[in-house]
Formats: sequence, structure tokens, C-alpha cells
Amino acid sequence: EALAAFRELGEKRNVAAALNNVGEVLEKQGQTDAARLRYEESLALSRPIGDKGLVAETLTHLASVAEKARDRRTAQARLEEALALFGEAGEKERAAEREGGGGAGGGGAGAGAGVVVDQPGRGLSARGGEGEDRGRGAADAIDE
Repeated sequence: EALAAFRELGEKRNVAAALNNVGEVLEKQGQTDAARLRYEESLALSRPIGDKGLVAETLTHLASVAEKARDRRTAQARLEEALALFGEAGEKERAAEREGGGGAGGGGAGAGAGVVVDQPGRGLSARGGEGEDRGRGAADAIDE
């Protein structure tokens, strides 16, 4: 209902955010293909408006569905792009929260470049430039 209202009003940012929410619900219900389509539409809307935080959030969702499809290369590329965008947007704490780290471990904006690492038994994880673990990543679904 909200999604339809935002579409009617032409509020692209809100449409993109609502699509992410719908995608999350679909993904949790195991409908990963349907979720991926919502995330891709969200990404197509959020990139042109320049909302780096929303683009990064959407990329983490896309990484999750790629990981569930056992496409680790795509998942890692999505997470690396998301981490860079979170850093550019000054949102490394949000990146940590989305990756399951709860924001602990410092690493606010300007804390250095981040990387995505493959942790045996834990999957892909984002790490801040100074070595702090940014929590479990999208690969958790494949390992559980």
C-alpha cells in the first residue's frame, strides 16, 4: 500500500526504500528470486538520485541473495561496493549494523578503507581498514 502511494507521488527515494523492505520480507520467506527483483528495482531508482547510503544498503541485500544462490563472486563484489559507498557516505557504523556487527569496534567515517574477507565457516564479512571485524556477512545463509 505504501509502495503504491509513493509510486503515485513520484517519491523515488521512498519507493526504493519500500522496495528494499518488500525484498527483505520476500527473502525471509525464501522467495529469493522475487526479492532480488525488488532489490534490483530499488538499486535502479536509488543510484540516479545519489543516495549512497540507500545504494549501499541495497547492495548488501543483493549480496545476500547472491550468496544464497551460491554466487560468491557476485556477493563479494556487491559487498565491496557497498562498503566503499558506506565509507563515502560516512556510514560505516550503519554498514557494521547491517553486517551483524552492531556497530561495535569503532571505525566511523574516515577510519580507512575496508575490505571483504572470506572467513571459513562464517562466509563473507566486511572488515574496516584498521582490521576491525564488521560482523558476519551475507554468506551466513549459506553456512547455516
